[in-house]
Amino acid sequence: MNTAAAKPSDEEKAARRLAFHSSWKRTVLDLVILALSGMYFTLAFPGIGFDFAAWTGLIPLIALCAFRSPKRAFWYGLTYGYFWNLTCCFFLREIMIFIPFIFGFVLGAFTAVFAAAIPFVCHYMLYPKEIRDGGFAARDGFYRFHPLAEIGCVITLSAWWVVTEWIRSWIFTGFPWNLVSTTQWENTNFIQICEFTGIYGVSFLVVMLNFAAFFAIRGLRYSIPLGTYNRPWAFLLAVTLCLFNAWLGGKTYETWKKAYSPANVRYASIGVVQPHLSLRRDAGRSLSQEALDICVMLSQKLIADDRFLRSGAAAEISALAGMSPDSVQPDTPDMLRDVLPLDLIVWPESAVPVPYYFSGEVAENYRREVRTMMQQSNIPFLTGTITADNVVSPTQYDLFNSALLLRNKPAIPGNPFYDTDSCYSKVHLVPFGEFIPLNDRFPKMGELVGMGRNLTPGKGFFPLRIKENVKAGVLICYEDVFPYAARRQANANADFLLVITNDAWYPTSYEPEQHYANSIFRAIETRLPMVRCGNSDYSVLIDWRGNTIDSVFRKQTPEGDSIPDPGQKGAGAGKFIVPLLKKARPTFYTLYGDVFVLFCGLLTLAGFSVAFWQKYDFRKRFAASFEDDREKLRQDFLNSEKR
Repeated sequence: MNTAAAKPSDEEKAARRLAFHSSWKRTVLDLVILALSGMYFTLAFPGIGFDFAAWTGLIPLIALCAFRSPKRAFWYGLTYGYFWNLTCCFFLREIMIFIPFIFGFVLGAFTAVFAAAIPFVCHYMLYPKEIRDGGFAARDGFYRFHPLAEIGCVITLSAWWVVTEWIRSWIFTGFPWNLVSTTQWENTNFIQICEFTGIYGVSFLVVMLNFAAFFAIRGLRYSIPLGTYNRPWAFLLAVTLCLFNAWLGGKTYETWKKAYSPANVRYASIGVVQPHLSLRRDAGRSLSQEALDICVMLSQKLIADDRFLRSGAAAEISALAGMSPDSVQPDTPDMLRDVLPLDLIVWPESAVPVPYYFSGEVAENYRREVRTMMQQSNIPFLTGTITADNVVSPTQYDLFNSALLLRNKPAIPGNPFYDTDSCYSKVHLVPFGEFIPLNDRFPKMGELVGMGRNLTPGKGFFPLRIKENVKAGVLICYEDVFPYAARRQANANADFLLVITNDAWYPTSYEPEQHYANSIFRAIETRLPMVRCGNSDYSVLIDWRGNTIDSVFRKQTPEGDSIPDPGQKGAGAGKFIVPLLKKARPTFYTLYGDVFVLFCGLLTLAGFSVAFWQKYDFRKRFAASFEDDREKLRQDFLNSEKR
């Protein structure tokens, strides 16, 4: 038997690869890999936090799209994006079970649009003319891309990812939840670049390393069996940029550490109440009164503890216990907590499910309890509640999701709002949760998918004056995941960011941790400290570096140190000492916004232009070649006729 004849030739192997490459079996295998890869990428996000998945999770998507048609890449991107966003936003099941399954398609569309550009850019930017003209056989296994072409391809597609993320953050009211940058929320040095680029700079670097790693792996796969080594220039560049970014984060830390030195700061003392209430959106009298009682009890305890600390009794007890007061520096939060009186007490968003100024027994109790505490302590309150304006009739009025700043003032006959110092109403509302898009044209849609209300957006972002020369930039609910909202408050001269939220909708999922992680970036972008008041957990103080330096609950380390425990659920209250700059220092991002996104848009435009030009050149040469062949055939035909 001739074994040599039985051995398939290189041409036969290529034909088999091509046949499998275009078969339905390969398509099914690709879709399974993409679905699993999308779910794997979810592991990188807050709640699980498997960091390695962030740096490798996009590689399967890139590998399966890079050398396919744009149409197939679109559907591959939709598959990947669907399973990624389905699992990443699966907490939405706690509202209605079907929502994450629909939402996966909506967010997956952005991944699909991104993926459709991968084969187009790769095909026309990477391959030399002679390889591109040779068809599949010439391109199959080719790996010696020009270093500049490979780097240009990686940068173009990474910039394109940033553009699609930016579009996702505002189109149809936007949903910038768990952008790729969020995977690095605990990598403190790495995310300091947000001061200049916003969150999109972090996304760019993470995506760039995924692309560069794919090309490096592909180059090694084809070069090593041939006994050569293809130097991965794009990968080396990406790693260098990431290392430089981490180093730069350390340098900016030193700069802002000096800016926030004790000589340059003043302090505000903010009391935060975390009532740990179940979802009570449609609560009756009993549950509403219970919510009020818990908030009042925690506030009274907070006021009593504050008086006790400042009375000096706590210091005497510590001295009797053998603790030296000299061990604490006068400018530390522990010492200042014993000295500074409370400037404000904060309740979370809709903690008491009855509007503060509405009628009814519980609402009257609400006002009486808060006013009594303000009279006794002379401490202002900020509470999240529903307010009404533009009242035309008992059935015609505008409702707002608001933060009321209340102060102890003399009662004014005929004016039930006498204790309101100022009010901020939420500007960026939740679609279908707080308003129904196009409800005036399609009222039936509101009846089917709405939650029974249509709130009105507030008139704009403006800080509330807590005391003389101290302004809080208030953000309500999920406004803290929108960079523009915090930026506008910072540009309006807010001294710190104050978030009130209520994640009671999601008692058993990772949503509260994801919400908390997303909001951390706002502190870095603006370099303003953030006080966060949540219903059940993550009531914290975040510093200008994105570090959580205090929380309502604390825990002991094995070494005996007390550290913040932000994720602990429970009812409690805490006093935060917030460092504020005496002189404002707006960041580049605060002043100029998403300039980096514009830069990425220009990079994308430049890369796409090169690819389109190469495509045009290819078609022109193909047409010229076709004309030459046609002319040759015509001449051959004429010659045969003469014979």
